[in-house]
Amino acid sequence: MAYPIPRITYDAGSGTVIVDPTYPNVQKPYLDDFEAVRHDSISTSGVRSSMVERVDRIRNVNFNNVPWADLPMWDAFFSYAVEGGSFVYYPDVTATAFATWELVDDKVSFSFVCRGVSKFEMHMRLVPGGASSP
Repeated sequence: MAYPIPRITYDAGSGTVIVDPTYPNVQKPYLDDFEAVRHDSISTSGVRSSMVERVDRIRNVNFNNVPWADLPMWDAFFSYAVEGGSFVYYPDVTATAFATWELVDDKVSFSFVCRGVSKFEMHMRLVPGGASSP
């Protein structure tokens, strides 16, 4: 069974742009990570009181085989997304399921794998109230 190849779409102001990676992302966890923004207060008697602002779903995405021919596409995407732009992520290009995400990272670094191939990792946060499929 082949790994599904994801798709990313975004609009930086000049129309919808499609990011179709050549190879699939790898090392996919079964569930997304959860991260809470919470403030705890502990009284002198030891009773904890918590105030939760929000709970985020974080998805780690690893692309370990990115052909150098794909780098201009990724460069344009990260130029938009690293500034806080939201995007639609389809886990499988052949499926209709999608959700709106944004980057958690303010830095994305590419690493050399071998001649003609790079790799990178990005962390995405599900946008509450963003467009998504049922």
